Amino acid sequence: FTMDPSTEAFDTKFAQFKNNLEHHVDEEENDMFVTIMQRMSFEQQEALGRRIHDRKMDLKTKRAA
Repeated sequence: FTMDPSTEAFDTKFAQFKNNLEHHVDEEENDMFVTIMQRMSFEQQEALGRRIHDRKMDLKTKRAA
């Protein structure tokens, strides 16, 4: 699916995307991260961070192949 970036439809779609992204970031920063910090020990947070990082690297490797 392609869209001409000079059209109003593109601007509308991009604004929707931006709004959805900002909502997602706000949800993470103000809900999820706060809950994680309250309910998980530092060690659990570190382990979760490593798992997320390792998975991200794995996906990048697979995507590059």
